[in-house]
Amino acid sequence: MKTSIRECSIRELHPRLRPQLEQYLSANEEVLLCYEQVEPYKPNRYYAYLITNHRLASAFFLPKPGGMQNLFNRVAGIVQPEEGARMVPVTELASISEKESVWASGISDPRPYSIMVSGKAASTGIGFGFSYKDEFYNRVRALLVSLLDDANTNVNQGEVKPPVSERLRDLTRLHSEGLITDVEFAEKRKSLLDEL
Repeated sequence: MKTSIRECSIRELHPRLRPQLEQYLSANEEVLLCYEQVEPYKPNRYYAYLITNHRLASAFFLPKPGGMQNLFNRVAGIVQPEEGARMVPVTELASISEKESVWASGISDPRPYSIMVSGKAASTGIGFGFSYKDEFYNRVRALLVSLLDDANTNVNQGEVKPPVSERLRDLTRLHSEGLITDVEFAEKRKSLLDEL
């Protein structure tokens, strides 16, 4: 059984997934791609992915299994998380790799193709799973590669911005020295505060 993918806005996501991704958004971010994926198990498993100009985020929701599956999980000591989310800032992207998985015992993986995005820290990363290597897979891959290239270019060219607090101090200094007008100060200050 394969998964279904639905490209959508954040507001259209499953109600359990939406707040998990919204927590990462800031006012000045551009959403490049948002989609939801459902694995057709009983109960269904829901995944959502968000790619913006500042970060990659994923969330999942696994309804608690009922009946014999729940009993089996308790006896076997398996603790399945009900929901969770991960996020990697674009500036922390390190590498992208592709993987294909095959499950044992004749069961096919509903998402056998993966694009794994690793962060610079060992514990960071996000996996994007797919049923097929199709046009949507290639679109997501191209977007991720582009973001990684941009992040590496900015780091190599030294275009990493100082923290907002430092830029606010510099702006205040310029204003107090009379090098910028009150209007320029107010506009730039507002744009810096919007980055928080």
